Amino acid sequence: MEKAAISKEKKTSTFNNLVPLGQKAIVPSTVFTICSWNYLGYALTLRKSLASTNPELPFYIFIADRPNTELTDTLHGQNIIVVDENIVPDFESMALRYTIMEYNTSVKPHCFDFLFDVVGCKSVIYLDPDILVLGKLNEINSELEAGIDCVLTPHITLPLDDGKKPDDLAIARAGIYNLGFIGLSNRPQARKFVKWWRQWLDTDCVVDFSRGIFVDQRFCDFAPSFIEKTRILHDPGFNLAYWNLLHRPVERRNSVLYAGGSIVKFVHFSGFDKNKPKEFSKHQNRFTRRTIGELGPVFDGYIASIKANDRYEGGAFSQIPYGFRASNGTIEGVAINGIMRACLRRYEHALPAGTSLKDLTGTFFAAPFKQPKNNEQSISRLLAEIYEARSDLQNAFDLKTEAGRIGLLAWAQNTGHREMGVPVKWIAPPKHQSMELATGKLIKKSLDKAIGEFGRIKRQLTPLIKGRQSIWQRLSPAVIGKKQLPQQVQLKSSTRNGLAIYGFLHTETGIGQASRSLSAAFATTGMPMSNHALIPAGFENNVKFPVETSLSNDLDNALLAINADNVTHLTTYMDPRYVAANRRLGLFFWELPVFPGIWSSAIEKLDEVWVSTSFVRDSLGTATSKPVHVVPLPVPLNNLDIEVSRASLGLPKDRLIYLATFDFNSYPQRKNPIAAVRAFIDAFPKARTSSPLLVVKCHGVQNRKQHEADLHAAINGRANIMLIDRVMSKLEMLQLQAACDVHISLHRSEGFGLNLAEAMAAGKLAIGTNFSGNVDFMSHANSLLVDFKMQQLNKDDYALWQGQWWAEPSHDHAVAAIRQAESKTLRQKLGVRARSDVANSLSFEHVGSIMRNLIEASN
Repeated sequence: MEKAAISKEKKTSTFNNLVPLGQKAIVPSTVFTICSWNYLGYALTLRKSLASTNPELPFYIFIADRPNTELTDTLHGQNIIVVDENIVPDFESMALRYTIMEYNTSVKPHCFDFLFDVVGCKSVIYLDPDILVLGKLNEINSELEAGIDCVLTPHITLPLDDGKKPDDLAIARAGIYNLGFIGLSNRPQARKFVKWWRQWLDTDCVVDFSRGIFVDQRFCDFAPSFIEKTRILHDPGFNLAYWNLLHRPVERRNSVLYAGGSIVKFVHFSGFDKNKPKEFSKHQNRFTRRTIGELGPVFDGYIASIKANDRYEGGAFSQIPYGFRASNGTIEGVAINGIMRACLRRYEHALPAGTSLKDLTGTFFAAPFKQPKNNEQSISRLLAEIYEARSDLQNAFDLKTEAGRIGLLAWAQNTGHREMGVPVKWIAPPKHQSMELATGKLIKKSLDKAIGEFGRIKRQLTPLIKGRQSIWQRLSPAVIGKKQLPQQVQLKSSTRNGLAIYGFLHTETGIGQASRSLSAAFATTGMPMSNHALIPAGFENNVKFPVETSLSNDLDNALLAINADNVTHLTTYMDPRYVAANRRLGLFFWELPVFPGIWSSAIEKLDEVWVSTSFVRDSLGTATSKPVHVVPLPVPLNNLDIEVSRASLGLPKDRLIYLATFDFNSYPQRKNPIAAVRAFIDAFPKARTSSPLLVVKCHGVQNRKQHEADLHAAINGRANIMLIDRVMSKLEMLQLQAACDVHISLHRSEGFGLNLAEAMAAGKLAIGTNFSGNVDFMSHANSLLVDFKMQQLNKDDYALWQGQWWAEPSHDHAVAAIRQAESKTLRQKLGVRARSDVANSLSFEHVGSIMRNLIEASN
């Protein structure tokens, strides 16, 4: 719906020296930017650079945030305007609908209208607050004054085909033109475009690549088509940034900066962090501070200016919380998160006429997303939005079935509301007996239907097969729709106190190795035990390990060493009747602080859960009241000789060697190997053939396309970094651990941290993040632990990532630890202690005794 024209009679929210309304002057050209209070230091830096290069151009800062009286008084008279209903009539709803970045972007066309209609500008230039102006903007002004209605700069003018990020496809997704800059005239075609642009941004200024939207930029791809007199600036001196620097080499001539042979007019420092001066931009892997040449001193000066302008009498602008995220940016006291915003946008059409988003209550989210049929369980709007956003829920619950709907509601009631940070009443009805009855009724109905259908088919086929009972026995399980199982499961009476281990004992996976290790540990106790191999699909399953020929056992306890997701689907691997008489134990691994509620059904199948560390125990504690015990993985000592191992692997015999390892198949974001590479480079910046060497060992095929280029870009062909990219045998891995002097793991989270434990078992100094499973066996007495800050996971960082947090290790502390490790005395002292601690707490005998105590305590 078109927004009403701005009334000239209203008082504005400005605290500046604007021309009084009703006495509008003619302003030839004006520049403005938009930011929230926390980014004002950037905007003030932009203003200072513009004033020194283009003093004739007026400059305005629009604040997309709530008013702040303290700042209003401090900044009076500086052309700073807080966006309110005089500029954006429905600004409250827009602020609730969008994230801080989306809201800052969405008000842009409204600000153009304000400067055209209220201030009286003939032409207006927008610049992002993270831009630094170095030269005159005369060419832009001249174009707009001469009849051009729109001036844009393309992201790139040549392909980005060097294998790094961003590439051409990433640019296409973001938009052909970078809207960190746009110039528009106050003439009919430009104004008509702004009106169209504004209407879209009022409701759809979002980051949603699935819909082909990236805030305001993709809409402006239409500008050259809608505005006949559009000028595309190909001059490499305009809007120099990480996306075009590859094709615009920077040089300095007589103190003047040139890019691609043209004088630099302005630089766009998009994606940089003033607290990470060695990173050029977080949105790319093509450049670092060291590789941007003559732009480096400008970058350094810009960071210094940002820090200087970040201060005011009350503190730092960057520490001011976003007003629309505070208590008045909530619904019924619940802070608005991304999934709530998505739900608002999807169902906003259902609001009664005249209702604003700021008037919403929780009933908006709790309303059914569609009218339920008959007596089926209804799904709320918010739960439907959560389901739409999570593939794990879609895989687990089929909403076309009553079972799927009930299952989803059970997840929402038990753990879903905690995972998503929303009240349970918004996504599920109160837990009451009717749901339990509905679940039982559904199960009985499904079984009755299956048995009835089975009987009907049997009656039809019996005359055909006559007395051939063996055929019928083989056919029966298939008719029911289950995997074919033996008709007579030979069950033994569970009379002996011992442990039957069911696991992927022949499979070349981490959980398979864990089950084999625990089997070997329990064997040291001398108690009765048996091993039973389950065979997962998709693996060679050719690891040699002694197992029973049958899945039956005669012991009191059964350990299902196959992880939670596999226990959920136990019938895929075995007939559950084999363990029906046992006390059932589960062996679960998980690498994030909160155990996923989607696997709660796995815990219900068990009597007790074993985990490898207290970190995983605490994680499961959020999902169950059943016993959860720590049973660490046993780690054998490594006695291989360092010199022999180096010779076998072709490693230099006379260099200090650091080692970092990871698997592409296992979420490189979690292992965080690039952090180790960057810390090593900063610890030893001079890459000589005699300097310390970092060996990066990796393998795997999954996730490679996404992360391999980042790894190579970080290494950048340095002489003191060696990449070993292949699968190694167990012996080769033991040799590699013996060959190194220091093991580095700047992980974001670990369930156990086997590589660290194995390095310590070889008597090596281990450097690891002071977070998650590894702290059970790492301490300041036997290792170098790296400080960290917690950060929220991004989409697809890890399985079931929603609402999870993990560690971001301190780069500076990691660099210091790597330098500390140069000390041979320190390496020997900590290495000896590490080996001793592993020998005491992670030996097969010690782990076996823990298992024995737990088994005996169950009697």
